[in-house]
Amino acid sequence: MALNIKTLQEILPPKELELLISKIPAGNTSLWTYWPEFVERYLALGKSRVTVERVRDAMRLILRHTDLICIENFDNPNEVEKILLDLKEDRKMSDSSYNTYRKNINTYFIWLEKKEFIKENKIRKIERCKELSPEMTALTENQVDQIWTSACETGKTAIERARNRLFISLLMVIGARPCELLDLKNSDIDSNGRIRINGRKQKGKPRYYNLPPKAKDDLKNYLHLKNQMGRWREEKLFISLSKRSGWTEKGLRRFTRALSKKLKFRVQCYGFRRYVATTLFKQTGNINLVSKYLGHTRPQTTYRYIQDSPELNQKGMDIMSKKLAP
Repeated sequence: MALNIKTLQEILPPKELELLISKIPAGNTSLWTYWPEFVERYLALGKSRVTVERVRDAMRLILRHTDLICIENFDNPNEVEKILLDLKEDRKMSDSSYNTYRKNINTYFIWLEKKEFIKENKIRKIERCKELSPEMTALTENQVDQIWTSACETGKTAIERARNRLFISLLMVIGARPCELLDLKNSDIDSNGRIRINGRKQKGKPRYYNLPPKAKDDLKNYLHLKNQMGRWREEKLFISLSKRSGWTEKGLRRFTRALSKKLKFRVQCYGFRRYVATTLFKQTGNINLVSKYLGHTRPQTTYRYIQDSPELNQKGMDIMSKKLAP
């Protein structure tokens, strides 16, 4: 079996793959045989590079820590489930992490089945772990104000501070997923300051937002500094000072960790999403409006983002109290 190092090295280093190849029984097919075609076809269909990377990470974990190195190894779902549960225990995975790895390897096998490389995807027969829904906490108005103020002061250079401030401004008013903001391109902004968010959900259906004056000012200042640096040609709106491929999730995490350390409370980008959901629902009571604003496919998902509060409970009490009025 020829080893295409250039194509396959993103799964494992060549030496590791060569070692695994030596263990594959005659007549069996390695788990990674169709990987190059999967990547090429998946991306050609306009699907997410992030999904491809997550499938790769799931395959990498399985190849390194189990004996499931052949596609044929997955023909017995009961045995595969036992191996994966043992892996979960050995690596002390949470139920959520286990389910994520299962989902991602299932994505690969769904594709194998569709392309008729296998007769049946038996991964779908492996049960998910039951997850306890964690309590989701929205940021408070005071916390949002503190984060926005600190974002203006966090960063070694003016362009970093302007970038950080704009990112937080957009989180505050749009409540977008952080990955959606990192994906923003210069072409997603028109001359009037209207922003197009190309949703990760809803099959990429775009959402449009007219920015308020404060956010427009932050955008204008950031673009001015970006142009001064001669980096206006770069496709991504949010740039990295160390790379030319745009600001990354890793860089964003470093930024939020710095804010958390400075402010003495945990700063999470999704806290803004819950803040926006809760604020809009308090003001409108219209779950469908909030759901569309956030880009959710189902209102049921939006309810999970709304923080319970005395104000919301009091609204319900005021309504129901009228039933007992004389």
